[in-house]
Amino acid sequence: MKPSLSGMAWTRLLFGFLIAVFAANALAYAATTAGWIAVSDNWYFIDRIVYPYAHGNLHPQDLLVKRGAMDHAQPLRRLLLLANYEWFDLDFRIEALFATVAGMASFCLLGIGIRRELRAGGRAAGFFLVAMAAVYFSLSAPMVFTWSLLTLGFTSHFFLFLWLLTAWAVLEVPSPGRAATLVVATFLFGLVADDTALVATIAVVLAAALFGWRDRTRRGAAFLQVAACIVGIGLYLAFYKVAAPVAVDADAAAAHGSRLGGLVSQAGHAWQWILVPLSSSLVHRATLHAWFGDAAGVATVALGLACILAHLWFWKKALDGEINRTAFIAVSIMFLFYGLVAGILLGRVSEFGAEYLWQPRYGFIYRWHLLALLMMLVAQWPAMARAGQAARRARGVGVALAVLVVALQLPLGITAWKDARYTRHANAETARQLLEMGGDAAMQAPGKCAAQLVVCKFNDARRQRIIGFLERQHLNAFSPEVRARNGYPGD
Repeated sequence: MKPSLSGMAWTRLLFGFLIAVFAANALAYAATTAGWIAVSDNWYFIDRIVYPYAHGNLHPQDLLVKRGAMDHAQPLRRLLLLANYEWFDLDFRIEALFATVAGMASFCLLGIGIRRELRAGGRAAGFFLVAMAAVYFSLSAPMVFTWSLLTLGFTSHFFLFLWLLTAWAVLEVPSPGRAATLVVATFLFGLVADDTALVATIAVVLAAALFGWRDRTRRGAAFLQVAACIVGIGLYLAFYKVAAPVAVDADAAAAHGSRLGGLVSQAGHAWQWILVPLSSSLVHRATLHAWFGDAAGVATVALGLACILAHLWFWKKALDGEINRTAFIAVSIMFLFYGLVAGILLGRVSEFGAEYLWQPRYGFIYRWHLLALLMMLVAQWPAMARAGQAARRARGVGVALAVLVVALQLPLGITAWKDARYTRHANAETARQLLEMGGDAAMQAPGKCAAQLVVCKFNDARRQRIIGFLERQHLNAFSPEVRARNGYPGD
């Protein structure tokens, strides 16, 4: 008689299948819809990184270049850009595909990192992992998978999750060797993620301080972990100052002060600073308008208030719940979410107003708090099962919310796939406009261009130099192979 799979095994297979479906859906969307033409900031990096590299003038410190105080030094992504130049003729859809695969690897690492609590929590905890995948690979903000510069954010996540696991190892079993490893890991994470790593370091320091305050037996470990993180990020900041001094904005302090003043002047919109990031992590305003019409504002507020209640529960559990690896990662990521939103407020909202919070690309950041909430459910699930009736009701609410998050992906995905044809049409139109700037036309000022085709705004000499470079080397839209890969009709 052949052995049969147990009910738990079948459940795990089902959950694994659902996770694979969410990941594959995101990959398929990127494969069919991601932009392949250089747009927006791509042009700066073609000019600043690819062009000098192609002419033998790129220096290692150039990989750390920043355009100003609010920009990011991301050498890993610059190296990926050079690999794209060498092997794929600057086809930016390839970058989006690679980044999505990196996101799949990152999510696998996260799942491995929280496996103890997943196993202890049984079927429900496994379903929360499905909900996490639904959030992580959601098409609620399709731009995440169509603009490669945004999709490349997934490449940092693997290092983030690996670094968080290293930080927990010091808190769990402190030792000089583990602390030294964390110093090195923090430095390397800083090299990969720059200012995001700085915010993440602050988040982990706060999480360690919280757990050290709660548990006296962990205070020595918390102090060791905090010291290792501070030393590691300090080494990175010192390295950056030495390696790329010319890239640092000398007026950064003054700029930050001006932005803070601009933010204070908008204090009347502070409610949007809270509700917009919370609600749009689930459904963007444009989609709510399509679903509810004039009631979209009410839906936004309702979603935001529901998330606030969830955050109150989250911090109650952070203060009196189980301390384990999943809880530590959840608290660290929640602090990271707060820090990144604060950065958007200071760097963008202070200048452009609260409306800027609705930028679809920020959905990539806003999702962090949903992941943190779901991870806290996983971390506390076994303890909640042993508690009283109130905890059991909370378990029911948690399952219901996870089901809602998963169910939302169907209409969101349908909407994204329906709109994909417009994105592909826009990609083709942008390619046509770029090709029209080649040849003799490069000597003339271009006519009306797509807003993302910022090369049109370059002065004549700079535009002619960059367009001529792409044309001579058969790159991007000027590459027959790139056009063929992306189904561009004819030559």
